[in-house]
Amino acid sequence: MRAIAHHMGNRNRDVAGATKVASTGARKLRLTRAFSGREWALVILYLLSAYCATYLLLPRLPLIADVRVYVLQPLIWSSLAGLCIWLWRRERRSAAFPVSRVVVVAAVLVGLFQIALLVLAGTLMGFGKSPYAHQAHVIPLNILFVGTLLGGQEVARWYLLVSLGRRHSLAGLAIAWALLCLVAVPVIRLQGLTSVQAAFPVLGQTLLPTASEGILATYLALVGGPLGSMAYRGTLMAFEWLSPILPSLQWALNAFLGVLAPALGLLIVRDLIAWRTEKSDEVQKHSRGMGWVLLASIAVFLLWFNMGIFGIRPDLIAGASMEPTMKEGDIAISLEVPAREVQVGDVVRYRQGSVFILHRVVEIDRDGGRYFFTTRGDNNNALDAPVDESRLEGKVVARVPKVGWPVLALKRLLFRLLG
Repeated sequence: MRAIAHHMGNRNRDVAGATKVASTGARKLRLTRAFSGREWALVILYLLSAYCATYLLLPRLPLIADVRVYVLQPLIWSSLAGLCIWLWRRERRSAAFPVSRVVVVAAVLVGLFQIALLVLAGTLMGFGKSPYAHQAHVIPLNILFVGTLLGGQEVARWYLLVSLGRRHSLAGLAIAWALLCLVAVPVIRLQGLTSVQAAFPVLGQTLLPTASEGILATYLALVGGPLGSMAYRGTLMAFEWLSPILPSLQWALNAFLGVLAPALGLLIVRDLIAWRTEKSDEVQKHSRGMGWVLLASIAVFLLWFNMGIFGIRPDLIAGASMEPTMKEGDIAISLEVPAREVQVGDVVRYRQGSVFILHRVVEIDRDGGRYFFTTRGDNNNALDAPVDESRLEGKVVARVPKVGWPVLALKRLLFRLLG
């Protein structure tokens, strides 16, 4: 009887254990089904978490700087690459890892071409000392830091293209490009966005080149796998981190070269792939890169437009001094005109220190052949100090209402994030 009772007890425990295992297996199965086909969401979440941890969380931890930079950050970005590769292997166990030697070689050549343009510009404009350390014992650590950062970002870019492109190719391209542009810009570089005018150097030095390089890197990852985009961006990052001197360029020239070089590189890679491909349908597939070249060209035009090269300048109205004529969020278009053509009642654009003012002319004086303008905001009670004609930038000829609200909203969001 005792043996029977002991046997029944073991059997009950076995049944309970089997039930527990079955319940755990059922939960894992439900979790697997919930993420099935949506693994890209996990990668996006990890990517954004890695960015926040790198630039917002780790700097606030009471740790040695070398530990944060050379231990924790490489672990974060290398684990992102490992996660993407594991998910891809899990989904496509029999597929070979995509490698295109032609695209990799072309990507390196395009990167060298972009570096050559920067060096040529630096020869004309001058060079400055690199902000990175170049001691013998630091260089391997910098290579570790940059290599893991590059690998994690570019493998994530490629995985998002592969995963999202199966269902929504255009959405996959846009999401991969936008997210990787975001994580490629450290938060500290956005701290210059304190005003509309101060945003131009940030736009030219960082945002426009990053967006243009991201377009080319996304295309290279699409046609050549992660090694394609890693070869291009790795060439640029190696020059930035390993060269003891770097070109010292004005933000406008840096923006122009940063947009022009990837656009030309995109043309080069596209034509090379089309030349190496015999099937006409593949040529048509890769010809979609022309749309990206058009996007980059539009970015160049907008940059030059903002600089006033065409004599026309847009201004975002961010205050209430000109209400109700011009309200917050409107875009005012100014045309460069001679001082003699300005009349009382015109709204003019002039410099005041490092900012620009758009106010209405209420009085014009001449002294020794020079014009002096007295202005006032339509919503102000006091007159402004007289403005010499040398500070005059033009007069307002058009107003586009409310289209600047998204820019204002982004600016205020950045102010809150950056404190």
